[in-house]
Amino acid sequence: MQTVMAYRFVVSLALSAVVGTVGLHLRPFPADNLLLALIYARRPTLYAELSYTYATLWFTTPFLGISGICAWLYIFVIRTDHRRAAQPLPPYPAPAYRADLFLVPGEPPLRASPALATDPPSPALPARPPSPRRVLGCRACMPPHTAARFG
Repeated sequence: MQTVMAYRFVVSLALSAVVGTVGLHLRPFPADNLLLALIYARRPTLYAELSYTYATLWFTTPFLGISGICAWLYIFVIRTDHRRAAQPLPPYPAPAYRADLFLVPGEPPLRASPALATDPPSPALPARPPSPRRVLGCRACMPPHTAARFG
């Protein structure tokens, strides 16, 4: 059953092709309907679009339904319980034989201490923002209200 569910798209496609073909033979497009005859007389393109849509829906609707059923079966019914055996971590290389920092997969990271820093560096902020002349290059390029503000 797992092999069939592994190819659930192909299974859905094949079953929907069978359902669509049988459905179109058992219930063909109702061309003898009076309303459809009126549509054919007035707008033959619309009539053709309706007939193609009818045939398309005979194939797409079963495909969506069968895909949903296969997905539900795959998720809830099929048990894929692949237990992995716990494997030991790889050996940690000796510090004498490595030149750079080294990370061993599965090794917990080094935790920083939650204590406050003794002398944190203060950020260097300028006393005043730079003038727009330095930022923009020239005062003539600025709109008048900006030039007056930063004069």
